[in-house]
Amino acid sequence: MSALRISTVIPAYNRADLIPETLRSILSQTRPPHELIVVDDGSTDGTPDAVAAFGKSVTLLRQSNAGAGVARNTGCARATGDIIHFMDSDDLCTLDSYAHAAAAMERGADMTYGPWLKARFDGRELDPEAVVLQQGPVPAARLDLLALLVDWVTVLQPCLFRREMLERAGPFRTDLKPSEDTELLYRLTRAARAPTHVPGMLVLYRVHEGGISQHNVERAVRDRANLWAVLQQHADQRADLDGAVRAQFRRKKYEVACEVREYDPAAAETLAADVGTFDRGTSRSRLLARKFRSRLRHRLLRDPYPPPMASGPLRPEQEQAIRELGYALRQPSGRGG
Repeated sequence: MSALRISTVIPAYNRADLIPETLRSILSQTRPPHELIVVDDGSTDGTPDAVAAFGKSVTLLRQSNAGAGVARNTGCARATGDIIHFMDSDDLCTLDSYAHAAAAMERGADMTYGPWLKARFDGRELDPEAVVLQQGPVPAARLDLLALLVDWVTVLQPCLFRREMLERAGPFRTDLKPSEDTELLYRLTRAARAPTHVPGMLVLYRVHEGGISQHNVERAVRDRANLWAVLQQHADQRADLDGAVRAQFRRKKYEVACEVREYDPAAAETLAADVGTFDRGTSRSRLLARKFRSRLRHRLLRDPYPPPMASGPLRPEQEQAIRELGYALRQPSGRGG
């Protein structure tokens, strides 16, 4: 059997200063990709020139600004590989990541997911969070709607997908920003027949300095409300969900409505309108209790993440992999969330 070919797809918008290092981390993989596609999403800086400097090793596509989801759809339509990896334009992969993920695919996996580490970059120093996310697998029963009920989340960067599975799941939605990746991950975990955790992969997820504007907070909250309205549509189409799971989903949706209410009362009322009958006071109490437990975990363990995210300290081999990328590690800062 011939080796599976990896296509890397990267949407980019105004990343002239950061994308060269991302591209080098992909092109330097011990198992290089079959192709590396960058879709420039209407950048107004030197991003296209920075990508073009890599010559024929990178395929550069350009489009008017339409968002990361549209850019990923464009790149995926152009890709010819057996495996698709959606990478971001400012993050890094340790150099053996593709080798480990492809080996799992060749053993039968149709989706792989692995550890990722939030970190700030200061020159050639890395200032990491106290824990790595997804050091272990999500319980198999939770890699679906249930995962969202217990606040499991991952990002696309540490995940690889077989092309045929992506085709079954369908493209990114273009009416959700920025949660189009979360919604697609739901469909992908539904389509996956053999999702496999790959501990040898590690993505460095760049945390940017600077505060979050009120406008961005409000936009994110509205997007979260829209996401849960879409997830409700998915749940309605699921004949296999029993009553207990549907009740959990309604409670979670009501909790989201409580979080949204401060910023968008109308969206909150729409979300809460069809959750059915249950003790809403109890649900609000559960929401407050979960937030308290998260703060307590952060204070005592410097780890606010729920159990399905399988967080844990950096392993020695991961520290070595980071050094092989050319970075020195500071002591973990203890930040989380």
